[in-house]
Amino acid sequence: MDDSYPYQILSIRSNDGTYEDHRFAQNYTWMRAALDSGKLTCGIVYCYWRTDIAATFQTMQAQIDANGGLHPKVILMVDLESGGNPDMDETTAVDGMIDLMAGWTGDYKRVVLYANRGDFYTMWASYSTRLPQIGGTIGAGYGSNPQLPGQIAHQYTDGQGDYGQGLPYMCAPFGACDMNVADNQTAEQFAAACGVGGDDMTPEQAALLQQLAANVELILQQLAGASNFNGWPEGGGRTLYDLAAATAAKVGVPNTSDTKAAS
Repeated sequence: MDDSYPYQILSIRSNDGTYEDHRFAQNYTWMRAALDSGKLTCGIVYCYWRTDIAATFQTMQAQIDANGGLHPKVILMVDLESGGNPDMDETTAVDGMIDLMAGWTGDYKRVVLYANRGDFYTMWASYSTRLPQIGGTIGAGYGSNPQLPGQIAHQYTDGQGDYGQGLPYMCAPFGACDMNVADNQTAEQFAAACGVGGDDMTPEQAALLQQLAANVELILQQLAGASNFNGWPEGGGRTLYDLAAATAAKVGVPNTSDTKAAS
């Protein structure tokens, strides 16, 4: 992987089950740097789904953690294919993998699922529970758009030609390769659909927000007390408003009362 790559979104494999992609370290290191510099708008890291979802996910997580950690602009993808897998409904295990990924990213929108039309309907037969929660699907269909439910992009070539669609099937630095298209979406729109971008903050903005939150907490403490906002002991367990009302009642302001006064 190198800077000759011309697009704003890149998808790379981390693992197939417990098999670690031997090019991942180099590819992911480049991806992280490109995300930081703005060359890439978002990145996709995918694992080829296997029925042992715990081992598959742990392998993906270990690959990413060993190479800089999960970047906030990285989307995780389930590559759901029947090759080497049972050709049957695996909804429970597919949902389980999605849950593991979403638990790590902190957002179901940062999870997508790839499949061809046949595998999608066979292996994720009861997709209606998780599909509305995730970023969407990426369908595989050479020469035709698979139009999967929730589809946000589709793979139109495996590098063997354009299949009559007039789209590129070669890309630097790979040459002929798998390529996808997100119809009628910019890279930023695709990223936003997958929970990336829009509300991204610079480190300075994040630090400012943290300071503002600390200041708000301090103001609340001064108004209502440091312990569950139950008032201050030196004010007799009164909040600032309680103390003002008690003072008003003491000096005879009509219709005021000291609700914390000892009976």
